[in-house]
Amino acid sequence: MPSRRRRSVTPRDPDRAARAAQLGLRIAHIGTLAFTAAIFAYLTSLFRLALLSTAVAWAFAASVIVLAAKLLAERPSAARRRRRARVWASVHALIRDGVRMISCASGRAAAGMAMSVSSTLASPLVSPAKGALSLPDETKLDEALSPASGATLSPPTPPKLTPTVSASESEAGARAEELLGVLASFPVALHHHIIGLRALPHPPLIDLLPAGYLSSLKRTDARVRFAASHAGPSGSGSPHTAKNGIANGVEKDGSDDESDGGLGARPAKKSNLQTPYPANLPLSLLRLMEAYILGLGGLPAERGGWTAVQTERALDVVKGLNVQLSIAEGVYDEPPPLIDVRLCLNIALAVLPLWLATVVRGWMAVLLTIAVSSWAKFVLEPALTEPDPASNNHPLKCTTLQTVHEAIDTCPALARYYRARLVARVGADAPEVNEHDRRNRRDRDEWLPTFS
Repeated sequence: MPSRRRRSVTPRDPDRAARAAQLGLRIAHIGTLAFTAAIFAYLTSLFRLALLSTAVAWAFAASVIVLAAKLLAERPSAARRRRRARVWASVHALIRDGVRMISCASGRAAAGMAMSVSSTLASPLVSPAKGALSLPDETKLDEALSPASGATLSPPTPPKLTPTVSASESEAGARAEELLGVLASFPVALHHHIIGLRALPHPPLIDLLPAGYLSSLKRTDARVRFAASHAGPSGSGSPHTAKNGIANGVEKDGSDDESDGGLGARPAKKSNLQTPYPANLPLSLLRLMEAYILGLGGLPAERGGWTAVQTERALDVVKGLNVQLSIAEGVYDEPPPLIDVRLCLNIALAVLPLWLATVVRGWMAVLLTIAVSSWAKFVLEPALTEPDPASNNHPLKCTTLQTVHEAIDTCPALARYYRARLVARVGADAPEVNEHDRRNRRDRDEWLPTFS
């Protein structure tokens, strides 16, 4: 029998499903309004409802007035959106300045180490014990050059010096690359923090944050108890003994608590494996950046350390990000209004078919209801409401990812660090690695001036 060809099942896009569901709800709402308009138009054609028509007209006018008042009251919401935009613009500028400053500081440190190596190669031979030139004794030199000896003077061969990079220098460069990764991951962590989602363990944070930091989040300080003897099938002890040992341990702990009079009783420490990630990830990243900066500032210059000016500038970037974190938390934590614009709009649309049926006779009321409600649901409502913050197509998520890609594209050290972490996670032939190489290849083709 010929083998059946299995069709590849592609995962569904959650955003696409949500958009389809929202579109279906809007169409159903418009259909309900049109059906209401048709029923009310038929009733008004059969009966004379002058009083009801007046009441409907007043109700529609009141709903329109409430909607207009709510639109005027939404000016603080527009101001809040402008404050949010300013926060993200400031974060983007600080990330850009920090990446440029760290890359320049690392480049200057590498250039300083190269100059020290070249000066060492160009220096004359110096005696390490006396700190002076090692010259032979004059009397021994005359004896060696006498005609009786028949010896000739050959110039001394200097020892071979090769420029080597110590482990401390390479470690300083690696720490600077890790600092760049932490700095580039800050906007993504801030975005997930303000919308209440968990950023770890998801890309790109798992490829930007240091591996030691990620492994430290999964450690636990909780106490683990073991039985007195192994109770498995290959163990020498019996299960009865193991159970008694555990029971005795529990009774002993209980007796200790009772001897303290119940005052020293504390709840058992739970393992942080249940919630291994920090509650405020951006604040944790700021502390981590500060530790990196102070560590690089404490190293001497010959080991790749930073100067006091560079350290101060880096700390200013961290302080600025801390200020923007506080502002973002204050702006995004404002509670939503109890009566929003969508509710007022839906109330006005509910009264609209009744009012049109009293003004326009016949099927014209149904057509006008469909036209006005379609404009309100597909044009006015999306303009008045904010998109879902958890959506993949949210402008804020696109902005944060754009900030990360810009930092990777403009900093070669960060690009190398990110590629190494990406290869370690998904392999060298993964589509993510190929896309990263293609982007870097395009950036390498950019013309830059050369200096001789």
